[in-house]
Amino acid sequence: MLVVQRMALSSHHLFTSSLQLSPKPTSVSHSSPLCFSLLSASKSLFSISTTVVKREIRVLALYKKRNGLSTSSAVATGLTQIAPASDDEEASPEKIVLPTNESSESLLRIRHTCAHVMAMAVQKIFPDAKVTIGPWIENGFYYDFDMEPLTDKDLKRIKKEMDRIIGRNLPLIREEVTRDEAQRRIMAVHEPYKMEILESIKEDAITIYHVVLFSDVAVSPLDLFTAFWLGASFFFMEPPHPTERGIGICGPLLLHLSIVGSSVSTSYVFGVSNEWWDLCAGPHVESTGKIDRKAVELESVAGAYWRGDINKPMLQRIYGTAWENEKQLKAYLHFKEEAKRRDHRRLGQDLDLFSIQDEAGGGLVFWHPKGAIVRHIIEDAWKRIHMEHGYDLLYTPHVARADLWKISGHLDFYKENMYDQMKIEEELYQLRPMNCPYHILIYKRKLHSYRDFPIRVAELGTVYRYELSGSLHGLFRVRGFTQVDFNLPQRFDITYVDSNSEKKRPIMIHRAVLGSLERFFGVLIEHYAGDFPLWLCPIQARILPVTDAQALDLLPSSLENGDMYPTIRYCSSIAMMWSANSKQVVIGQKFCSGERLPKLIRNAEKQKIPLMAVVGAKEVETQTVTIRSRFGGELGTMTIDDFINRIKNAIGNRTSL
Repeated sequence: MLVVQRMALSSHHLFTSSLQLSPKPTSVSHSSPLCFSLLSASKSLFSISTTVVKREIRVLALYKKRNGLSTSSAVATGLTQIAPASDDEEASPEKIVLPTNESSESLLRIRHTCAHVMAMAVQKIFPDAKVTIGPWIENGFYYDFDMEPLTDKDLKRIKKEMDRIIGRNLPLIREEVTRDEAQRRIMAVHEPYKMEILESIKEDAITIYHVVLFSDVAVSPLDLFTAFWLGASFFFMEPPHPTERGIGICGPLLLHLSIVGSSVSTSYVFGVSNEWWDLCAGPHVESTGKIDRKAVELESVAGAYWRGDINKPMLQRIYGTAWENEKQLKAYLHFKEEAKRRDHRRLGQDLDLFSIQDEAGGGLVFWHPKGAIVRHIIEDAWKRIHMEHGYDLLYTPHVARADLWKISGHLDFYKENMYDQMKIEEELYQLRPMNCPYHILIYKRKLHSYRDFPIRVAELGTVYRYELSGSLHGLFRVRGFTQVDFNLPQRFDITYVDSNSEKKRPIMIHRAVLGSLERFFGVLIEHYAGDFPLWLCPIQARILPVTDAQALDLLPSSLENGDMYPTIRYCSSIAMMWSANSKQVVIGQKFCSGERLPKLIRNAEKQKIPLMAVVGAKEVETQTVTIRSRFGGELGTMTIDDFINRIKNAIGNRTSL
């Protein structure tokens, strides 16, 4: 089945070199970029290389006028960097620096070709699937298909077919055709999305990449041969090894090879069994065999609207990752597992930090008590530092008349990211997407002198952005968030009076150091994997009564005083002392009972609480606590005052116990 695709993304600047083939016989030197390998059952046989200095390939076209045919290939070296372990690190695992698309053109070509190979495999298994686009991306590639939903079992079938295609070492051939010819081919294979892509291409010359399937023939080792082509495209090669079975490549019809040697002249006709082709600007590897099948993995399936438009069909997007070798893939998978372990969305739920409630709507963040404590610590530090540096704090409304956003330019340039306007008493209002216009209004309320400068204002203000539900991502992509702004924005007629009593326009600076508190909190969660340092942790310590039975034990002195619950009473007094001595609004003073001590410790560690204060009958009697640290183990028994002072010093010095 013939398929066409265009990869016309503005960010993809790499293209392969090409050589135009003229209608008359052409000589090609050994340094030509036309360097394709032949396939045998076990290895590539020959290729045009610097060792072939005496051979010549003559190409003669015997068909109608070509459609701008050209072929090309390029060779790129990988940039994999493996840091060897030093003598004292022999037991540590091998460190691998993963290459990127920017650092390794070879990797980029591999990923782009993997997208084609995957599309080829999908259409082999699901003939009714329609293809759209399939670019390389940061860690691999994806391809969008118009087809029925896929399952994990389907991904395994697709990967197996990809391995088969890679193992056959099929060459990729670049062909250049006219727009009319490309349109004719697309219509012939009934690919509507490709037709839409073709219409968006501005260039006159259209490039197509072929993955060619063909039949095997036996040929003899000869010094040179001449290729005659019949059809829209062709391929020529060096003779393979005499004992191997080489593969000939040709276009839609037939390729006739006349092989001439010193004493023999033999002709062969090579037949094409099928081919897959894609409208594409490249670049690609020379053949599928350049891909290490053990370095490729299909990762997931997701829904994606065609052209990102919710009014257009929902497609099946298959994500894959590809690397230069298996070691790189294993290193990436390890990194991926680590990212999963640190995922702020999962940790936010497990540690009860925040949530996004479906009943309220997507992208709207609910800060839970523990998350709110961390937010308070961040906000408190932010306010303190900036007030110390001469900033004035502002609080401004969440909504304003629509005219304000017209003046600021947001309605002209940002409308698609703003919520719809609301009508209040015959006037249109709109939720704010930014804080800056409000700050300008405060500035304009009076005349300013040059002596007033610099004027520094800052606000922790919630702003609202319209985001598609499919683009929402935990705290990183939300619809309502608190933005940190310092600004004097443009597009307003603001002035000041200089030393000559003349009106001048001030320099306007807008900056957001933390971006948004929601996003910054998400980054913190993933940076620490939810294991916040003592000074930032929402609950620094948890008080653990030894057991229910021991908590209810009646000490002799307690019996005399009528105290039925000495351990619980003592735990409560410790919590009150912590709160009274804390510089922060809340230190985690919660205590638990009702479970055995090992389970209490295990639960506290699962909640990533740094310190545990164990209280039993002995501690009650001596008015002490036994401290256990998640990282330092048992810290011993100490008085309450000593423990509180240690916590305060650790928080002040940003250290742990």
